[in-house]
Amino acid sequence: MKLKFILILIVSVKFLFSQGTGKIGTVLIVERPENLAVFDTYQRTVPPEVKLRWGQFLPFEIGKVVTLPDQVTQALRVKLQNQDLFMLIDSIGNPQGLEQTGFFRWYYRVRVFNDTMRIKNGQKLTLLHPLSWQPLKTLSAGQTVIRVFRRGVYYYVRTFDSPVRYAWCKISSSRVWEKVKAKDLQKEAQFQDFVQQLKFFLTRKNRVYANLYHYFVQTADLKSDDRVPQWKVEQNEREIRVIFNRPEYLKSWSKSTKIFIGELKKLSAQYGFELKTVNPGVLKITKRTDS
Repeated sequence: MKLKFILILIVSVKFLFSQGTGKIGTVLIVERPENLAVFDTYQRTVPPEVKLRWGQFLPFEIGKVVTLPDQVTQALRVKLQNQDLFMLIDSIGNPQGLEQTGFFRWYYRVRVFNDTMRIKNGQKLTLLHPLSWQPLKTLSAGQTVIRVFRRGVYYYVRTFDSPVRYAWCKISSSRVWEKVKAKDLQKEAQFQDFVQQLKFFLTRKNRVYANLYHYFVQTADLKSDDRVPQWKVEQNEREIRVIFNRPEYLKSWSKSTKIFIGELKKLSAQYGFELKTVNPGVLKITKRTDS
């Protein structure tokens, strides 16, 4: 029994060290930050519209209490997404406006990381809502998240979605993800930028295809169904696939499809990728070997 306990302890310690050490800190999660009184790095008021773009359920890494240059106003020095900010506090040390932010919670003596993690091949990661803990979405192999902090086996992470999304996830094995090395971060940032631009491109094109479909149905006097023709993105750590859910329409829309593929090739080339047609309705995007 004693030997079994020691083995479990060794495995647990090995797992924790494999996840990175981080640093001990305090984090405040705030649902609606627009009601907080926050100054930027230059101690200027952060406008409400900027705070709205931050998203919801923000994790502020809490630092020391400081006195601003007016020698009267006190604030907490905080970090958000590696940005230095000042959160004004009241006479008893609480952030101003905190009671008007909806859900908030303090987390003391947690491991703070703020690094980038990539989901390993053959693995997936389920994101949980910060308040309800209900599943939000599942990330697949090759996708990345910012690992903000850890509480037990749960990690608070930030996605690369637009708008930004924060969520919990449970990591009980180092096989699920791996830290992205510093030399790979620039490539990762470029890749994420390309995926975002690709999604913007497809959103615009999908509006065109939806209008084309409805026009086609009306003029041909056909019965419409719920499967409006759309392009979607699927990705893993090796490639991106752009898939059309109604490939039977592409032959009739050959001219618009040719234009679509040409524009997508140009977009891919700008980021060092190349586009190949697997079959009608399935396009594969991979990194160019010469880039």
